[in-house]
Amino acid sequence: MKGLKVIEKLVEAIDNKCDAVTEHATFVEGVYETMRAPLDFITGYVSSYMPAAIQDGDRPPLPSTKKSS
Repeated sequence: MKGLKVIEKLVEAIDNKCDAVTEHATFVEGVYETMRAPLDFITGYVSSYMPAAIQDGDRPPLPSTKKSS
């Protein structure tokens, strides 16, 4: 039974780490959603001053991380 307790503790530790990673990913996605529009504006503004040879044309805006329903 001692081995089973060790396995249970390891699984619990892994579960806690997975929860932490999920929480961090959710935070990063939230920051990205907040910053996406200003970054699109800035890159569009700056690219208008770049030489045509360097510009990437009609670059699509940054994608959203929101899940479509």
